[in-house]
Amino acid sequence: MRIDRALWKREYDQAKWIVWMTPLAHFLALGGNRLNDWYLDRPENIQDRLARVHSHLDAYEYGEMELMARISLMIVLFVLALVQIGAERRNGGQEFLFSLPCSRARIFWTKWLFGTVLLTGSLVLNTALDMAIVMGSPIAEHFRLWYHLDQFFFAWLSLAAVYSMFLFVGTISGSLASQAVFALLAPVLPYLIALLVQIGISIHNDSVFRFPEADYVLLFPVRYDYPDILAAGPFPWIFMAAVFAAASAGGMIAYRRTRAENNGKLVVFPLWECILQAGFVFCSALAGGTFTYAFFNASSVILYYVGLALGAAISAWVIRRLLRLRLKI
Repeated sequence: MRIDRALWKREYDQAKWIVWMTPLAHFLALGGNRLNDWYLDRPENIQDRLARVHSHLDAYEYGEMELMARISLMIVLFVLALVQIGAERRNGGQEFLFSLPCSRARIFWTKWLFGTVLLTGSLVLNTALDMAIVMGSPIAEHFRLWYHLDQFFFAWLSLAAVYSMFLFVGTISGSLASQAVFALLAPVLPYLIALLVQIGISIHNDSVFRFPEADYVLLFPVRYDYPDILAAGPFPWIFMAAVFAAASAGGMIAYRRTRAENNGKLVVFPLWECILQAGFVFCSALAGGTFTYAFFNASSVILYYVGLALGAAISAWVIRRLLRLRLKI
């Protein structure tokens, strides 16, 4: 794929504050916390912390710092995707780009490449700094190169997948506001739906409301817990790779077919209007049934269906009106 310098410069000009903020935010969440724990804290606190270290997982705090670093990067990439897609819809930049003598596919891949290069650069820099900090710290004997490489590659894959998903959501959203809402929901919505469905099943099985079993965990794309993740095998990697590929290809296809005259709507494609309407009603119905059953501490499933019907009716009325709106933001 040939890089268009003019498009690349335009991406940098509109997001240069994000470019400089990304490695800094990443460092504060990862290397900065590591420095504070093993260099800058009081000597007695460091010794107390060191006395509780019996393995390399203790030394690395089971990946908690890496988790916070991934969350910080995910927030930055979320903002970057809003600037690249939603903000351009709002300020007329999209119409300007579409008037240029280059394909929409090249424009999209330039945006995608800009974000992935920024992510890769921040990960390389801060992983190297973190390795240097650990090797010079009191926990140097617990340094594990494979641990840093494992965290690096999973962070890259998971965050590249999430960033691609943010871009894809932007290509089907008609405004900055709708992109922000849909992008915030996208990483967790499958698990929330699964939770509501499990609640509904438990209500019908026992006729007594209770949440699913304690071993049900709401997973986020950036979660990577040791040692549980090692027992999960290749599935997390395969899942993230599938999301990465599907979101990247889907975003490019949607961007090529975007119709600027639909800017301001919740979504810009009729098909996605149908999907949004059906999904909103389905989720609201499940939530309404769960809320009604729990609120009245019911012993019969009848109240669950009453809440289900009310949730479906109210949400159908709401979504029909939302789809008619033309948002200015």
